[in-house]
Order: sequence, then C-alpha cells, then structure tokens
Amino acid sequence: MIRGLSRIANTRPVMTTMLFVSITIVGVIAWIRIPLQRLPTGFDPPFLQVVFPTPNGSVDSNERDITLPAEEMFATVRGLKTQEVRVLPEMVIFDMEFVDGLDMDEVHAQIRDRLDRLGPTLPMGTQKPLIREFDPDGFPVVWITVKLPDKRADAPITLEREVVRRVERVPGVSNVTLYGVSPKKVLVELDRRAMQSAGVSARAVLEKIQRENFSITAGVVSSTEKRRVARSLGMLDGLEALRALPVTAEVTVGDLATVSVGPDTPAPLHRINGQPATSLAVFKSGTANIVDVAAAVRQVVENELPTIRALNDFDFHVLFDQGEGIATAMTDLGESGAWGGLIAVFVLYIFLRRWAMTMLIAGSIPLSLLITIVILYFSGESLNALSMMGLMLSIGMVVDNSVVVVENLAKNRVGSGTVGAADYGTDDVATAIVTSTLTSVVVFLPLIFLSGEQTIAFFLGRVGFPVCFSLLASLVVALIFIPVAAQLTLKRSGRLPPSGLPSWLLSAYRRPLLFLMRHPIDAAVLFVAIAGLTVVASTAVKEADQAEGNINDIRVIFSFPAEYGPPDIDRWMARTEQRFLERAALLEVESVFVSSRWNEADTELRLFLVPPQKQVLPRSEIVAKVADLLESPPGVRWRVGWQGPRRGDAEGAAELALSGPDTGTLETLGNELVRRLSERSELHSVTSSSGRNAVSELEFRVQDAVSRRLGLPEAVVAMNVSYQTRGGNAGRVWVGSDQLEVIVRTRSQDRNSTEALAQLPVDIGMGSDRAASGTSGMLTVPMGAIAVPHLVPSPRIIRREHRKTNLTVTAQPNRIPEEEATQIMLEEAAAMTWPEGYGYEEGERRGEVREAAKSQKFTLLLAICLVFLLMGVLFESLLLPLIVIVSIPFGFTGAFWLLWVTGTPYDYMAKVGMVILVGVVVNNGIVLVDRVLALIREGTPVDQAIPQGCADRLRPVLMTALTTICGLIPMLSSRSGLFGIPYHPLAVTVIGGLVSSTFVTLFAVPVFLRLATPILAAKTSSQPAPAAHREVSG
Repeated sequence: MIRGLSRIANTRPVMTTMLFVSITIVGVIAWIRIPLQRLPTGFDPPFLQVVFPTPNGSVDSNERDITLPAEEMFATVRGLKTQEVRVLPEMVIFDMEFVDGLDMDEVHAQIRDRLDRLGPTLPMGTQKPLIREFDPDGFPVVWITVKLPDKRADAPITLEREVVRRVERVPGVSNVTLYGVSPKKVLVELDRRAMQSAGVSARAVLEKIQRENFSITAGVVSSTEKRRVARSLGMLDGLEALRALPVTAEVTVGDLATVSVGPDTPAPLHRINGQPATSLAVFKSGTANIVDVAAAVRQVVENELPTIRALNDFDFHVLFDQGEGIATAMTDLGESGAWGGLIAVFVLYIFLRRWAMTMLIAGSIPLSLLITIVILYFSGESLNALSMMGLMLSIGMVVDNSVVVVENLAKNRVGSGTVGAADYGTDDVATAIVTSTLTSVVVFLPLIFLSGEQTIAFFLGRVGFPVCFSLLASLVVALIFIPVAAQLTLKRSGRLPPSGLPSWLLSAYRRPLLFLMRHPIDAAVLFVAIAGLTVVASTAVKEADQAEGNINDIRVIFSFPAEYGPPDIDRWMARTEQRFLERAALLEVESVFVSSRWNEADTELRLFLVPPQKQVLPRSEIVAKVADLLESPPGVRWRVGWQGPRRGDAEGAAELALSGPDTGTLETLGNELVRRLSERSELHSVTSSSGRNAVSELEFRVQDAVSRRLGLPEAVVAMNVSYQTRGGNAGRVWVGSDQLEVIVRTRSQDRNSTEALAQLPVDIGMGSDRAASGTSGMLTVPMGAIAVPHLVPSPRIIRREHRKTNLTVTAQPNRIPEEEATQIMLEEAAAMTWPEGYGYEEGERRGEVREAAKSQKFTLLLAICLVFLLMGVLFESLLLPLIVIVSIPFGFTGAFWLLWVTGTPYDYMAKVGMVILVGVVVNNGIVLVDRVLALIREGTPVDQAIPQGCADRLRPVLMTALTTICGLIPMLSSRSGLFGIPYHPLAVTVIGGLVSSTFVTLFAVPVFLRLATPILAAKTSSQPAPAAHREVSG
C-alpha cells in the first residue's frame, strides 16, 4: 500500500495538486486562528491545595487544632497519594496529590464534604478554608508594579477604585489581585481602663457590634409576576454610627474605644528599585486569548492610567507580560525556522548542486509544519511553549525523508523515463524511510505514556506529539508530493552524478572502509573501545538533577534566623538591594524587586533582566555573578531559585531528614542528635530546623482551681484571651462609598507586655447582685487572675508529610567530603533509640536524584527495545535490527563529549535529548542496510554489495545528518527556552550524538554486516528481487 502511494499521486496529478492547495490554505487559516497560550489546556492534574487562613494565629495551636484533625479527615478521601502540610502562624496549607486517572471534580466534592464536617470543630478566628486547583490560567497574564507616593494613606483604596476595577473591565480579564499592601479596615481599639470602669470585656463589645451590624438573606418573596430575594439589613452607616452604638445602658463603643480607619497589620515588605511599592497580578478568563488580553491591559496601563488625576503621584511599570513572552517565543520560532531552513538549503545545494532540486526538498519544511499545525488546530490544541518546542525540534528532521527520495529519484531516472523514475525511485526507498520515520516516532512512546506520572506524561506529550506529527507529515510529503513535483524538476535539472560527491571524498571514505572490512574483528574491538569512551565522558559531565524555569528573572530566597526581626530584615535587604542597583548595568538587570513571602522568615529578591534580545551575558554567568555579590552573615541562608542549593551557612552541608507523628517528641530526638553530632570533631555548625526557626511565643496557662471556683470552662477562658489579644471580626460598615471590615481588639499599648496583658478584663458572667438589681454589664476579673502567661519557644513553621512531622538536622563537614559527613550522621542516628513511628533518612534531594536516574535508564532501555521491535517487524529479521542498534552507543559518546567540552550540564532537557537520539541515530544505519539488501537481491555479491551500498548512500546519510544538525543550530545559539528552561542542552545533546554516530555508523554498520555475511547471504539468496528493482535495473 505504501509503495503504491507515489504511483497513485503520479497518475492523478490534478488530485494531488488540489490536495496540496487545500492543505496550504487550511494550514494558513489554522496558523492564523490557532490559540496562543503559555501552557496547554485540557489537563486535569491530580493536585489540590487546601488553605486554612488563621489571622494572628500560632503554629502550635494551628497544628493541634487544625492540622491534626484535618489530616485524619482528608486521609479518608479516595485516591489520596501524598499529603504535605505547612503549618504557619497565619495559615495552614495542605498540598495533596492523588493517584492518576481520578475524576478531580469528584475529589473536589469529597474535599468539600470533609471541610463541611470539619467546620464546626475549627477554632474561633479561622476563616473559611480555600480549595485551590491547578489552573494553566492561574498564572498572571500581566504583572504590574506600582511605586507608591509618600504620605498617601489612601493608596490602597485609590488603587482598588481607580486601577483594579478599571483593569477588571478589560474584556478577557477574570480578576486582579493586589499585593504588597494591607487593606484598610475599621479598627475598634479598646481601652483597658475604660473597659474595667464599665465592667465590660472585649468579648462583650465584639458580640454587641456583631448583633447590631448584619446583613442576611431572609428568603424569597414570590408572586404570579415577579420573584424577589428578601434581605434583612442592620448594617451600620459610617464611623459615627459605630461610635454611637450602645454597649450597655451607660456606655457606647466610642466611650470604650478609638474608632479609626487603617491597616490592622503592618504592610509587608514590598519594594521596587529601592522604593515602596505594591503590585497587581492580572488573570485572564479561561477562553480569552493571552496575547489580546495582555495587549489590552498594557493599553490601559500605558494610555489610560496616566490621564487619571488621582493617580498622578503613582508610577506604574509592567514587570511581566505573558503576551509579550509568547510573541517573542513565536518570533524566535519563526527566526529559528527561517535560519534552520536557510542553512539546510545551503547544505542541500552543496550536495545536489541543483537549485530546483534543492528548493524541492526545502519545500518539505513549511509543508510538513503546516500539516502539523492543521492537526493541532483541529484536535483542539494550542500553540504554547511546549508545542512550539516540539516544532523547533522537528525543523531539521522533516527534510530527511525528502532527501532520501529525491536523491534516489535522480539516480533512477536513467532508462525508465521521468514517470518511471518517480514511481520506482520512491518505491525503492519506501521501506527505509518508513522504518526510519517510525523509529523516530516510537521513541516518544515511553516518554509520553510510560513516564510513571500523569503530569510528566501530559507535558512531554505536548512536546512529543508535534514532533511525531511533523515526522509523519514529512513521510506523507515525501511519498506523495515530492514524486509529483520531481517529474517537472528532473526534466529541468538534468541527471545527477552517480554519487553527487567529490571523488576525493568518496576515496577518503572507501579506503578506510575497505581496510576495516578486511579486518572486521580488529575493527569491532575498536568500535567497542570508542563506545567505552561514553563512560569516561559521562563521569566528567556535571549533572543537574532538576530544571527550574523563570520569566527572565533571577530569584534569590533568603531565610533568616529567629533573632532577625522585621526591622533587621528590612535593613539587611535594603543594603542588598542597593548593591544590585549599583551594578544593574553590569548584571544586565532592569529592575530589583523585594518582597516578603508567606513565611515571615523568608524574603525574596527578584532581579528582572533586560529583554533576552538585548542580553549579552549568558544567564549562567549572571547567576554566578549574583552569587558572588551576596553576603552570608551568621545564620542567614540563601538559594538562587526555588530549588537551588542553599548557600550561606548551609552551603556544602550534610543533612538528615527526621520524621515522626508528634512534633514535640521529634524535636527532642532532633536535639539529642544535634548534641551527639556536635561532639564529633569531623563536623561543625550542627543545627536542627526546629531550633533554628524557633521564636518566643506567649502562652496563657489556665489555673484550674480558679476557673472551677468561678465556674468558667477552659474554652470560655480561651475565647476571652483570644478576643483580647487577637481581636475579632464584627462584619462590615459603610465608610463613604466603600464597605470596610470591622476589627475589634485591645489597644496595642494594653497588650504589648505580659504585665499589660495580665490586667485585661475577662467577663465571668452577670453575677447574682447585678442581676437582681438590674445593673447592666458583666462581672470581670483581670486576665492574670485566671491565666498565667509564659514565654515558650515555638517554631515559625512546621512541615508534615504522610501525617508525620518532618525535621532536618544539618552539619558542616570539617575537611571531609560531604558523603563521609552524611555517613557519620547516619552512624550517630543509628546509635540512638527511636520510638516506634519515628525514623531518619538521607536528605530528600539524594533520593530524588537516584529515582530520576533509575527512571531515565528505564526510559532509554524501553526506547531501544521499541526501536528494535519495530525494525524487526519491517525488516523481517532479528539480525539486521541488531546491526543497526550498534549505532546508538556511538550517539551517546558524542553527546556526552560535547556536553563536557561546552560545559553544558546534563539536565532534564539533555536527558530528553538522549531519548530522542535513540530514534534519530538509527536512521543512518537503516538507510545503509536497506541499500545493501537491495543490491544483494539484485545479484551483487555480498562482499561487493556492502561497500557499494554504503558508498551509494553516503550522500543521503550526510545530507540528512547535516540538515538535522543545521536545523538545531538556531536552538543551540538561541536564548529561548521552555518557561525559562533553555533548549540549549537538548540541542547540544542531539548535535553531539548525531555527529559521532553518523561518522562511526558509516564504518561500524558495514563492518558488522561483513561479520554477518554468511547469515546475510543465506537469507537474501532465498528472496527474489522485487519487481521494482528488476525493472529499474533492466
């Protein structure tokens, strides 16, 4: 069937022409209309995040009252795979991963059900839990920073009214989130002495405001014509109404408290280029086009906002624009394709020396890519960072089939006429090009379907499918359109020389080939030695076990010890900012951005670089210079990026990860291990994450005897203490045109010391005398009379996984390797007594490296097996696929050596390149073996058929290898990448592997064919030559 495609196309030229025109028109339409996105849609990842906001909470109480009950509840959700928890003062974050293949809508419903059951048991002050799902549209389309003017207390409200609402009206924008400011609230700050005089507690004031300030739905009123929703309103209108609200018959809120508008917490650290700033993240709706939305938002920021008088003192700057990034990536893709195509055309012309035939082959590039775009468009896919990477990778590969067909068509022109040459010349190589195409396609199967994780499979599929579609499209082009176009081309271009190569090049190839074939055993040993060089090079290449993306920025995350307060962190970061601002031009930095993170112990520095097209220095060099400029004061740790190695006092440290169900017990074990390790002379600076992150926390311990005498349950006492120290939410009130949240709390001067806290009034009931006399108010006692405050150490953050707390013990090696230091730590841990359920292991990163290495080896082995099986089916032989497979190790040799020479790390992209090599490097061997078999079937002796067949295929082998290499050169030199992860290592791997495998395969395959001569002769002698071969040769 495949052999007849070209004959059908040649006998129906009008049909073939109409098909070509249709594909071209539909392809152009698809190219114009295909959606542009940063990430592909259609993926339902098995991840959920649940956040419990706990304003002014504490880590210990959040673990006890929220984390432990929630862990038990979530453990009953079907399909839960892992459950990681971060316990912070302000929130508890659950990150949950589920087994692949689950309906995430059903999982969401189960989580919601568990939260509904958990709700009544949550402590007072816990806000409504949030469920967050992975969403490709959850990344900001545009990120805007705003330098705030001095002495503008109304800045947050102004931004909300004039900027946020205006940008949210842009078509395609779903919401705008404001960061870096504390929202304005109505603060009711109670005076301790006034409350004591009136016999009123904070709890009584809060509950009174809550009763008088409400808005609830009262049902639905229906009639025959209309249906209306009824609402009961009791909202206070303005600050004066709130001040005048009576708490008792004698006193009002204004008598007891100062009522004002302001932030209830200090503004978080948020600066741009050393100036106070805030930022806005703009998100798009699911169906909107990123490029259009981003352009519309830019239009508002650059043209509309400057005309608003209220914003005259604000300075707006777009830090990140997804639309611009996608447009840049599309431009890079176009430029890479154009340059790759031009270089390929030049290479082809050198070999063919006929412009018409050169352009015929070059035309297969845009046609194959257009067919791929059509498939993507009609399958509902988009052009995104992943699919564009696949298209870039395939640019140099789609000409291979056309090269082989055209080269064979030109040779077979003699004695058969143009139409005969087109038919028989295509049939002659059909098996070879089908086999080589399918082997290139099949290597993506283990990457896509057998990666072990649904997430990785999905994203690799969005890279691999465009490559597969492009290669299959190039096969269709080579079998249908190229033969038809060749009829006209061959008439005008004339006959090509038999080899199309200079005689000196053929002689330079034949002489060593014949020599090696006369000494096949020695040659085989030589090739094994060359393959052995792979081991040498692989050990010299630096391996990067994780790849990290970016948006043309460099992140530096600082972790400060407990003794650093907010003012200390602010001053230290200001010095660091200034250091980078002074060297911005040297580092090619456009903006320096500093912000505090969700964990108050961590602060983030982000260096936004100049646009990639203006960058001179490679990113790795900039990162190295950034690291050199960073200071490492005692206790401060930092790392470049989310996953970068920690530096400062943690650089080069050995680690043990401890785990157990109870945090207190685990901390005791960790402290004991720290004591033991500190006594070892081989180690120094031994710390545990619990001790390093500990802060002092005020704990009130209820006196049981007093609470029983007063008839107060501990829960009531705890509630009173919470109202006094943390405050409470009393609804919303209108202030001008804005609804602001009301916070009731004690004045800061009445709760800034243990002595002041001990004097705060706690209500204990009406009392019989007051109740009988009708006196209003409650009986109160000082807080210190029923609860004694104590300062206790508390961690800033608790990390839990699989319902166990995690703790890290770190030690610096003292003039010994890190591996030896880790072994010492393991020995000391083994000497301790560990309760049931508690344990230890090496740092998490080492385990991840081992697992990644196992996964890659399995993927490579599986790819080789699939290639072998496919060639066995198509060749109807077990021996021939084995001979072709020998080219694969030589590809690894060149890949590792080029990685080492160029200093390129063996990262994730390089590993993907290794798997791709398996399917690419065998193509040369397939072409050689196919031609040798054809000559043997025609009656040529085996000893003559091998060198002759290899010489006949020298030109197409060199052309296909060089065009593929040249197609990757733009990727090699491009600064583009996948979410900031550069394509460069993948290009280095494939280019190095192709160079070495092409050179060695031209000699190794004939040598191994020579060793298999008896078997080969016996096999081919029993098979008659196909009719196509007999007719052409006759």
